[in-house]
Amino acid sequence: MHKRTNEEEMRNISSYEKVKGVTHSRSRKSFYLQVTWDKRKIVIVVVVVVVVVVVVVVVVVVVVVVAVVVVVIVVIVVVVVVVVVVVVVVVVVVVVVVVVAVVVV
Repeated sequence: MHKRTNEEEMRNISSYEKVKGVTHSRSRKSFYLQVTWDKRKIVIVVVVVVVVVVVVVVVVVVVVVVAVVVVVIVVIVVVVVVVVVVVVVVVVVVVVVVVVAVVVV
């Protein structure tokens, strides 16, 4: 059997470490690219989420404002109708009272 000497062993280890170092360097680069891509994906997701939230908030605000305006318009119309009805009733009552008073007198 061939016995390895310490020197051969050390040479093998050092060449292995060199190869491993290169591999590690490559994997570090790909890891960096992967992390960079992950960061980009995270940024894209965050931007999309922020845009969606802003759009939803704007839509909700617009809907609420439109609803408030509609309610205000309805209230104004109801008040005007009630005032007109009250005025008409008062005028009719006054006319009836005047006519009855004139007829009776």
